[in-house]
Amino acid sequence: MMRVLYLLLALILLLYLVYAGFFYINQRAILFPRHLIIPPATVSAVPGLEELWLETSEGQVEAWYLTPLSEQAAEPSPLMIITHGNADLIDRWLPSVSGLRRMGIGVLLVEYPGYGRSQGVPSYSAIRETILLAYDTIIHHPKVDPQRIILLGHSLGGGAVSALASERPTSGMILFSTFTSVTALASEQWLPGFAVRDTFNSLAVVQEYPHPVLVIHGKHDRTIPYAHGVALHAAAQQSELLTLECGHGNCVENWELFWQNLRPFFVQTGILN
Repeated sequence: MMRVLYLLLALILLLYLVYAGFFYINQRAILFPRHLIIPPATVSAVPGLEELWLETSEGQVEAWYLTPLSEQAAEPSPLMIITHGNADLIDRWLPSVSGLRRMGIGVLLVEYPGYGRSQGVPSYSAIRETILLAYDTIIHHPKVDPQRIILLGHSLGGGAVSALASERPTSGMILFSTFTSVTALASEQWLPGFAVRDTFNSLAVVQEYPHPVLVIHGKHDRTIPYAHGVALHAAAQQSELLTLECGHGNCVENWELFWQNLRPFFVQTGILN
């Protein structure tokens, strides 16, 4: 009987090692599924779009600066830096940010190394380098007020903007469907957290971040559970939690209305009056 039990335990251990080993070897392909995302061959013709090519250690990485559309917008203007999720591209955010631009806020969309038309291989260190370089580049733009910069990261992008917020001055941060860390996500799947290469520890950042944080999370999110949003909200020094009745994606039906509803947060951060 004991021999059967030992064999069963050995089989369970073997299966777990195969399971954990698969994810360890393929973790970056899972975290950064760029091979599944085909970029458009050309950049859309959008008024006020300026292409920036960042010279990183991974090669050239694309970023787009979109000027404010409001005729009343003073110059220099406030800026929102946006980073997208792991199965997305900056191209897909163009229709979403028009409302922001009409409010007098410029937008910087930063691509990840290896995504879209950008060179390189994505990783935490490569993304951190890219977004820091994007920040250091855009603050010298004559239309950008470096004292009024706010961040928004969706999903994986929340980890990216958290890395930026920990190293550069900003006025506020929006974490949309973001994890506390990739390590925590791995542990929830019974995977060893110590084996995670790209931790993206957003929780550690918000604990030290001195400015307003808006956490937005879908109550029915199965990709990054709602509990992550609750934990980020609880950890932040100045925080508001906006709960949406949605899953991980497609949480916003009307982006124009969405941005207008966030105006009180923009005023709180000081980027709008």
